[in-house]
Amino acid sequence: MLLALLPALPAGAGVALPRAGEEAAPRVTVGLLTIGPGDRRVERFGHTALVVMRTRPGRKKLESLVYNFGAAEFDDPAFLVDFLRGKVSFRAVTTGSLAETLSLYANEDRTVTHQRLRLTADQVRRLEGRLSFSIKPEHRDYPYHYLRSSCASKVRDVLDDALGGELRRQLDGQPDRPVRDYGREWAAGDLPTELLTDLFMGRMIDLPTSKYFSLYVPALLRDYLQLVKVPDPEGRAGLVPLAEPPDTLYARQGPSPQVGDGRGTIHLAYLMMILLLGLGIHAYRGGAAHPRRAGVWLLLWSLPLGIAALLMLLAAIFSTVPEWRVNELMLVFPATDLALLAVALRWLRGRATAGRLLRGYAVARLALVALSLAGHGAGLLIQRPLALVLLSLVCAAGLVVLSRRLTAPAP
Repeated sequence: MLLALLPALPAGAGVALPRAGEEAAPRVTVGLLTIGPGDRRVERFGHTALVVMRTRPGRKKLESLVYNFGAAEFDDPAFLVDFLRGKVSFRAVTTGSLAETLSLYANEDRTVTHQRLRLTADQVRRLEGRLSFSIKPEHRDYPYHYLRSSCASKVRDVLDDALGGELRRQLDGQPDRPVRDYGREWAAGDLPTELLTDLFMGRMIDLPTSKYFSLYVPALLRDYLQLVKVPDPEGRAGLVPLAEPPDTLYARQGPSPQVGDGRGTIHLAYLMMILLLGLGIHAYRGGAAHPRRAGVWLLLWSLPLGIAALLMLLAAIFSTVPEWRVNELMLVFPATDLALLAVALRWLRGRATAGRLLRGYAVARLALVALSLAGHGAGLLIQRPLALVLLSLVCAAGLVVLSRRLTAPAP
């Protein structure tokens, strides 16, 4: 099967005969390996690698070496913390021959596809030089960033260099979907990761992107390289796709680890809105005579959303990841909501009090949400999902109404 991956010798191509005692030069080809999602969380986004293959005339043995930019200490207890802080390092390594690498990912039940890249001999030499340089001990470690320094974006960069910038020239002007859309697909079915993506990843992942930028996604690298046109390296007239159609070397046997549409945060926000609206109406009817109802209502949102707001603030302060530092949700989920826990506990004890300070805070919070909605309408604010802003609107409006209602004397 591996021999079938090699290109046929171009018709009419001249072959230099070796001198006596010399061995014929090997034919070298480069292929793109795309590895599908796995069961572990770190495997859900898929993976990319490059394989360099050699054959010598008259020999059946295929020599191959896989270059992999995705090695890291995933089992290190500090990995997650370093990842969130933007301090984790990855490593460029080789993972053996194509057969050995295929066996590695097949054991993890991950789909593997191969595409031969149509590169000239000079481009292959330049690419192989970059790959050999990248795995040297003094160069192999690099600071990881899931958009700019990932397995696929590293492959994109070395390919673009070997092609003299042709990937960027052809794909950079073609618009593509925002990062958040692909993040949701990656996280689909994993609610903690879906919440992490929608709550803590800021406005930068909602900005417009290009197909060149989106090559950080392994599946898109596989697909979009087929859109890039290059001169036929076999010498025929016209342009040909840089990457051939993918050939499946191994197909996943189990069900896909990605389930649903990745909109778990949005569904949860709407469920919370319905719950808070129902409990808010119930608390309003109870009024000052039944302040515990209002206490339950306030506790249900001020505790989880206040904690989320505090974590957003800490991420903005301590993380070096730019996408974490500018988060529009901090406008509508202020960390000061945690102070409302004292009010909720007071109402739960049956003390129907809502002082002027609380009423002023409620009005200010509602005004801030209204300004945020206006900013979205004007296009100044772009961060999604908007359902979270609407959830904050329900919380702020309910706080205004109930804080006024509980100042009325109990019957």
